[in-house]
Amino acid sequence: MEPATGPAAAELTRLRRLEPSLAALQGALRQATRQGQGDIPPAVRPAFGLLVVRTSRERSLLVGEESFHHGPLPVLGWRTSPLARIFLTHQPGEDYELELEGRILEGLVVARWLLVFEAGRLARVETGRCTLISDGLGSWTTRPVPANAPTPARPASRTHRGLALPDALLDPEQRAVLDTPADATLLVEGAAGSGKTTACLRRMVRLAQARDTATEPVDVSVVTPEEGLAQLCKRALNDQGAPPLSVLSFRAWLLDRGQRCFPTLPTALCPDTPFRVRRFFRHPALLQSLPPWIAERSHSLAEQVDHDLFARGALLRLWEATDDDTPLQRLQATERAWCARRPARERHRIQGAFGRARRALRDPRPNWEALWQDRRLLERAVALSEGELGEQDLQAVLDHAWLQFSERSEQAWAHVDPERLRTIDGLGLDEGTPHEAAGTLDLEAYAVLLACHLLEHGMPKPGSGPLPIPDHLMVDEVQERAPVELRVLAALRSPTGSLTMSGDRAQRMDTSGGLPAHEELARTLQAPALRHIVLRHAHRGTRSIARFCHALLGPLASVELAPSEHDGPPVRVSMHSSPGAALAVMADALGAALAGGAEIAVIAHDAARAREIHGVLAELSHAVLVLEGHFDPRHRGLTVTTVDQVGGLEFGTVWVPDADSSCYPLRDGARRRLYVACSRARHVLWVLCPGTPSAILGLSAPAG
Repeated sequence: MEPATGPAAAELTRLRRLEPSLAALQGALRQATRQGQGDIPPAVRPAFGLLVVRTSRERSLLVGEESFHHGPLPVLGWRTSPLARIFLTHQPGEDYELELEGRILEGLVVARWLLVFEAGRLARVETGRCTLISDGLGSWTTRPVPANAPTPARPASRTHRGLALPDALLDPEQRAVLDTPADATLLVEGAAGSGKTTACLRRMVRLAQARDTATEPVDVSVVTPEEGLAQLCKRALNDQGAPPLSVLSFRAWLLDRGQRCFPTLPTALCPDTPFRVRRFFRHPALLQSLPPWIAERSHSLAEQVDHDLFARGALLRLWEATDDDTPLQRLQATERAWCARRPARERHRIQGAFGRARRALRDPRPNWEALWQDRRLLERAVALSEGELGEQDLQAVLDHAWLQFSERSEQAWAHVDPERLRTIDGLGLDEGTPHEAAGTLDLEAYAVLLACHLLEHGMPKPGSGPLPIPDHLMVDEVQERAPVELRVLAALRSPTGSLTMSGDRAQRMDTSGGLPAHEELARTLQAPALRHIVLRHAHRGTRSIARFCHALLGPLASVELAPSEHDGPPVRVSMHSSPGAALAVMADALGAALAGGAEIAVIAHDAARAREIHGVLAELSHAVLVLEGHFDPRHRGLTVTTVDQVGGLEFGTVWVPDADSSCYPLRDGARRRLYVACSRARHVLWVLCPGTPSAILGLSAPAG
C-alpha cells in the first residue's frame, strides 16, 4: 500500500468531504432505530455504494438495500429507486436518462464507488481507479486496482453441453452401461459430470437401433427431471441422427399418462400443493397402504354384487375363494363361476350387476375422492411411516382435500351477472387466495391414482389401452422420483423390455422423496434382479471444480473424489456485504467475461432472486431468464435461471450469486442444492456470498 497520489488523491479528497455526512447519517439511523422506524438500513452497514451524478449540480447519493431520506446523505434502495439502478448499470463518464413521475431525468455519472463497512465504520472503498483502505484511526492508504485477467473460456461446444461423447472417449464403466443386456433393469450412479445421462442415452440409441427387419421399430422412451434437460436430449439425439425417441420431462410424462387414463377427472392442476401434502403423496408409507385399501374397496364391490343378486353371501364366498391377482380379474372369475351355478334365465340380471361393478371399478372418481378423505387410509400410512408422518401431515391432507372438493367461487356465484363478478385486476375470484385449489387436481395425485389403477386392473399390455407402453424406458435423475412414481414408471413399459435409470443420491433436491436402498428399490420396481453400475470418472468439470464440489457435500460425499483430466482456474469465492453489493460486482465483471466469449449461467437459489438479477444484468447484455426449463439452444451468452431448472445441464461458466446462510443453511437439502448449482460448471466457477456466507462453504462472515 502507498499514500494517495495523482488521481487517487482526488478520490481521497472526495472521501474526506463525505466522512462527516456519513457519520451524521449513521447517527440519524441509530435514532430512527431507537424510535422503532422499520425498513431502514442498519447503522452498521447503511449502504454498499456511492453514486455521484451531475445534472445542474453535482449530487452524492448512497445506494443500499433499503431507502432512508431523513439524513444528511440520502440512501436509495436499489430494488425500488430508478436512480439507484443507475449505480448498477452505468460506469463513470457515462450519460444516463430515466423517466421518473412523468419527467425525463438526464445526467452524467461522475463517480461510482463500492463501499465496505466494518462494525459501522467505513473500512474500504473500491473506486474503480484504486482501493482506499482505512487503518481505523482516520488515515487512508491506497492500493492500485490490478488489471482484470481475461475470463478463461473455451470455444462454445457444438456437442450440446457434453451429451455427445465419441465411442473412443467412453471409459470402461460407461461401456459397461452400453453392453448391459437389453432386458435388464439397470441403475447407473455417479457424481455430477460423470457422464450418466450420456451413457444411458447412448444405451437407448443402441436399443432403438436393434430391430428385426420383419417387425416394427423398437419403441424407446426417455423421462428427464426437467423440461430443460428434455429439450437438450432431443437436440443431442437429433443432431446425432438417432432413431426417433420419445423424450419428455417427468411432469409432461405424468400429465400425459394421467389424463389419458382418467379423462373424467379435473384437468386444472393445483397451483401450489402444500409441502406436507406433497410429502404425504410421495411417502413410501402411502404406497405400502394402497394394496390393502384397494382390497377393502374391491371387497365392498363384491358385497354390493352379492346384495344386488340376493346371493346371501354365496357369491361373496366365491369371490373370496378366487386367487386371481387383481380385483378386475376376480370379478370376471366370480361372474363366470356364478353364471355356471345359476339358471340361464338369470344371465341378464347377473351381467347387469357385474357390469355395474366393473364400471365402478373403472371410474377413477371414487378413488380420487376417497384417497384424500378416507381417514383410515391416511392413519394407516402414518402408522407405517415410522414417525416420519404425523397428525399434522394427516390434517394437512384433509384440509387440502376439503378445499379441492369445494365449489369454486365462479360456480357458487353462477347466478350473478358475470360483469358484476369481474375483478379490478382481471384475475379470477379465487386466484391468489387459498380457495384457488378448489376444483383442481394435484400433479402428485396422478401417480397415486395410476398406482391404484394398476392394482385394480393389472399391468397394461402394449396396444391394449389408452396408455403408451414403450419397449425400453430410461429415467434420468432418478433420485428425484418417489417410490410411487418409480412403481408407475416401471409398470408402464413392456415387461419384456428394459428399464434404465441414472442418478446421484447427492444431487437429490426434492426433500419430499428420495431414492431408496438397492433392495427396497428392487422391491418397489418389482424387479427380480437389479444391475448396478457406478461411474467413477469426472468428465465435465476441471480438477478444481471437482474438488470444490466434492468438499461441498461434506458427509454426503462419496468416499472417493472422482478424478478429472481437465485443468482450469481455481474456483473463485467472494464475500459481499449484501445482495445488492454482490449484484454490483457481477455487473462490473459481466462485460469482460462476455468479451472473452464465455457462456455464463447465473444460477440463483429461487425465482425471486433470479428475476431481480436478470432485471439488472439484462440492461447490460442480452440475458435470457429461464424459470420453466425452456433453455434456448442458440443462446451462448448470459442465462439467468434457478437451481431447480438445471438438473443434468452444464455451462462453460457458472456464477452462483447467493451462497449465503439464508439460501443455503447448514442442512443436507441445502448441501445438495448448492452442490447441484456449482457442479453445472465446466471451466469457470464463481461463488458469491452476500451477507453471512453459507456455513457449507466453511468460510467466515464478510466484513461490513
